[in-house]
Amino acid sequence: MDLLGGIFGFNRLSPLELAHEVIRATNARDYEALGTLCGKRFVFVDGEGSRVEGCDEFVTAVKALVAAAPDFTLDIDRYDVTGENVVMHGQTSSSNPDFTSEALWRMVVRRGRVQFLENYVASAKQRLVNFVPQQAAAG
Repeated sequence: MDLLGGIFGFNRLSPLELAHEVIRATNARDYEALGTLCGKRFVFVDGEGSRVEGCDEFVTAVKALVAAAPDFTLDIDRYDVTGENVVMHGQTSSSNPDFTSEALWRMVVRRGRVQFLENYVASAKQRLVNFVPQQAAAG
């Protein structure tokens, strides 16, 4: 992105493109890219209402989850977009059955970055809040 584009918001990814990039970065273990997709006040909330606040904490939790299930992937079969909101339906996959589940994600985009990501999975063992230091998780 050039300086003019950065200042005026040109070259921003659409909400759908941003959702695809979040999934790609997660599956590719591209944590640097994943970190650049989050907004300054990023919040992740799981289906139980537990929160992970901050992009660094989120990326740290994703790394720890992947360490627990090295072949973990996100597989999306449907994206629904309304304005800056994206709902993704799919599944998490791993050879470890504790990390395989049907899942639903809701993502809110502001100014070209993910500000809010909410996840509903059937498997309690893969709740992202389980993979962050206690002081970084609220809920």
